[in-house]
Amino acid sequence: MHSKYLRKWTIEWINFSNPSIALRTLVLANALVFLGCAIQENFLLSNTLHSFINASIILEPSCLFALVLWGQVSKITHDLLKAVCFFVSPLIAMLPSYYFCSAILQTSYSLSLLVLYALLLSCAVLIYFDWRKKSLSPALLEAQLSELQSKMKPHFFFNTICGISTLIYSNPQHAEDALLNLADIFRASLKKHSTFTTLAEEVELSKKYLFIESMRFAERLDVQWDLDEDVLSYKIPSLILQPLIENAISHGLEAGSSGQILIRIGTNAKKTHLCIQVANPLPSMNQNHTPNAHRKNTGSALYNISQRLELLFQEHARLQSSPQAGSWISTIEIELRALSS
Repeated sequence: MHSKYLRKWTIEWINFSNPSIALRTLVLANALVFLGCAIQENFLLSNTLHSFINASIILEPSCLFALVLWGQVSKITHDLLKAVCFFVSPLIAMLPSYYFCSAILQTSYSLSLLVLYALLLSCAVLIYFDWRKKSLSPALLEAQLSELQSKMKPHFFFNTICGISTLIYSNPQHAEDALLNLADIFRASLKKHSTFTTLAEEVELSKKYLFIESMRFAERLDVQWDLDEDVLSYKIPSLILQPLIENAISHGLEAGSSGQILIRIGTNAKKTHLCIQVANPLPSMNQNHTPNAHRKNTGSALYNISQRLELLFQEHARLQSSPQAGSWISTIEIELRALSS
C-alpha cells in the first residue's frame, strides 16, 4: 500500500523537459505567487503588481532551476527517495536567489515563507498534472476513442468478400483462410476502444490483414518485416499498426506506385522509446518533392491514430509522417516507461 501510494504521486509520468509541461508549470508557479501577493496586499491591484514584480526576482530563476532539478529527479527509481527529492527541489532552487537578494540587493524575504511556497508549488504541480491526466472521465474518454479509432473501411470488406467468392471453387482452402482472417480482424475492430494488446498479437493481426490484401495485389504486395523480438511483449493500443499498414497500401499500391512496403518495429538508439515505422513507396508523381496530394489523402487516418495516442499517452507518444527519398514514412514513438509488458 505504501509503495503503491507513492507511485501514484511520483513524477515518472511528468516530462519536465517537454516545453508545454515546462510552460504550464511556470504559469502555475507565477499564478500562486500572484495570488499570494494579492492576499497580502488586500487585493489592491497596484500594490499587488508591485509586490509580484519584486517577488519575480526570486521566482523566475528559481522556477527554471526547479524544472532542471525535477527533470533529474524523475530518473530516480526509488519511490520514497523520488518523492522526497521532488518536494525538496523547489526549496533548493530558491536558495541561490534568496541569498542573492539578501546579500546583494539588500531585500529581505522570510525563509519560512519560501519553504511554505516551495511545498505549495510541489503539491500544486502534482495535483494539477494528476487532474489533467484524469480530467476525462472513463465514459468521455471511451466516447472520444470510439470516434477516433480507425475503422475498417466498408470497401475493404466489400473487396474482401468479392475476392473470397472468386476463390470458393478454385481454391477453397485459401478462401476459408481468408474468411477466418477477416473474422479475426472484424472481431478486433469491435473490441473496447481503450483495449490494449501485446505487440506480438498486433503483428499477427496485421499479417492476417496482409494475407487478405494479397488476394488483390498478388506479387505487387511486397512486404518486408524488421522486428525486434525483445519488444513484442509490450502492450499497445489495439488496431494501431494495422491502420498504418492499410494507409501505406491505400496510398502506395492503390495509388499506382510499385515497390516494397517496409515495416520496422523496435526501439530507438537510446532504448527509451518503442518505434513502429511503416514506409511505403510514393507514386511517381509525388517522388519529386511534391507530396502534398499524398499528405492530404493520408490526413484522416493518421490524424485519428495521432489523437488516440494523445488521449491514451498524452505527451509520452507521438506520430510523425513525412516523405523521405521517394517513400512516405509514418513513425509511432511511445515512451517505454509508459508501456507495460
